[in-house]
Amino acid sequence: MLIAPAALVLGPLQFFPGLRARHPTLHRWSGRTYVLACVTSGTGALATSPFASGGWVAGVGFGILAVLWIGTTVAAWISAVQGRLEWHRLLMRFSYAMTFGAVVLRLQIPIG
Repeated sequence: MLIAPAALVLGPLQFFPGLRARHPTLHRWSGRTYVLACVTSGTGALATSPFASGGWVAGVGFGILAVLWIGTTVAAWISAVQGRLEWHRLLMRFSYAMTFGAVVLRLQIPIG
């Protein structure tokens, strides 16, 4: 319940180039925490996706989002460890978009 919001809060901090340059250790540790939060939340999302209130189509959609969220985040972390920083940055942008995607979907529910 409090894990996904940690990813939402930590995500924007990762995108400041000055912060990464001046405090690389902070960037690495907050990044590791972000990855852990995404993988944990994504696993929970995948486990609960069959019970989505929008029926089986919504459940499949949330399940796909969860798998892509976990996969992209882990691939981004592996890229960073391997020193492939441009690929890491691109994948982390996708990861954060998916992190925020769940929020946007929940905001759209009352509208739909």
